[in-house]
Order: sequence, then structure tokens, then C-alpha cells
Amino acid sequence: MRVGDSEARRLRIDDKDRLDDLARGEQPPVTGSLSLVAVTTVVSAYPTGVGQFFACTPQGVLGTETEGTAGVISPLAGVVYALLLGSAVPPLGTKVVLTKPDHRWVFRYDGP
Repeated sequence: MRVGDSEARRLRIDDKDRLDDLARGEQPPVTGSLSLVAVTTVVSAYPTGVGQFFACTPQGVLGTETEGTAGVISPLAGVVYALLLGSAVPPLGTKVVLTKPDHRWVFRYDGP
């Protein structure tokens, strides 16, 4: 896709590709969704309702991968925006796991 293409155009292209695959009898490969550990943050104004996009700071997961050893969560650069699918607004600074089932990051938070 070229720089400057609209989001709607990109989605139409993706949908057309999927329909073409189905017409040829091809099934899309079964793959998992991308996931990311993140912490909710604020860029301009922290959201106050469910069904809204939240700014999140990606986190790196470090540590020795041995049963029983402690892991370390550390901030990475940048901000991603994820749609809250749960029933409660997470407090600022809440650790969440984001998934990207298609073109948007999403997460679920239903309260403590």
C-alpha cells in the first residue's frame, strides 16, 4: 500500500483479497493473533468509558525462562492505542495484554 492511501481503501483491498481467496476455494492460513504486554497510560485525556480507545505503553518481558524464576516487565518506546472490550475502565497504569485479531489492538478489562 502506498503512503497516503486511506484506511477505508486498505480495508477494501483486504476484503477483496479475502473474497478472491474464497472464490478460488482457498482457505486463509490459521494463525494466532499478535499479542503485546502493555500498561495503560495517558497522552492527552484518560478515557472514562468502556468501548473507547486507550493509550498503552508497550512492555518488554525479560528474565531467565526457567520454572520458578522471576520475570521482569520493562517499558519500551512508543504508544499504541487499544480498544477496551471489557465492562470496566482500568485504572491508569494497569498492566494489560493486548491482542490484534485483525487491524486494531484490543484488550479486555472487567475490574479487579
